[in-house]
Amino acid sequence: MPRILPIPDPSVKVTKPDATPSKDYYDWFARAQDTLQFGRVPVLTVTTLPSATTLGAGAHATITDAATTTFNSVVSGTSTFTMPVFTDSAGNWRIG
Repeated sequence: MPRILPIPDPSVKVTKPDATPSKDYYDWFARAQDTLQFGRVPVLTVTTLPSATTLGAGAHATITDAATTTFNSVVSGTSTFTMPVFTDSAGNWRIG
């Protein structure tokens, strides 16, 4: 069965959107870049990683003393491998 669309309200004027972003947009974007630091993750050692349980799933970091390079293995330290890591839903830091 086809969808029935609502009848447009003739009292509402539709205008062409402005193609130039407002100053508010530029201010927001500048603040977002300062706050989020796109593409940057902290570089830490295993002992300085914050609690994965506190951070929740999906946090990312890089460690400089990983003992393994096996993807998705639980992180442990005492070697010299530099590896990206992430937190899982079980509260662990994992290689990857």
